[in-house]
Amino acid sequence: MELCTWLYLFREFKTAFERSAYLNQLNNVKYRHILAKLRLSSHKLNIEIDRHNTLDRQDRKCIRCNLNDIEDEFHFVLVCPDYINLSNAYIPKYYSNRPSVLTFIELVLTNNISLLINLSIYYIKAFALSNS
Repeated sequence: MELCTWLYLFREFKTAFERSAYLNQLNNVKYRHILAKLRLSSHKLNIEIDRHNTLDRQDRKCIRCNLNDIEDEFHFVLVCPDYINLSNAYIPKYYSNRPSVLTFIELVLTNNISLLINLSIYYIKAFALSNS
């Protein structure tokens, strides 16, 4: 049994009991919704799907690439080579050149509205690609 690791990213994103800034910054409901799903791990990545199938965390691999990485939000946005064209179009090189969980958290927590919009668009298009 996994010991409270399924909300590990949410704990990084939500450090205070207050309304998250992106909810006030983004007027587009679709973008707010997709970012909320990212932050809450409410998606179809293997990190979540296989959690419900009681697969050990280290076995929840990305099936779209051969990096043998866990398919989590970090891998999906900044690492997976299958989404490199989308990443290049929507994610600044600062985040993708030397990806780390810390830069991923910085990306998700940004107050830059255009960056939040680009991250939302990336997420929408990457999920459409992963479902095709």
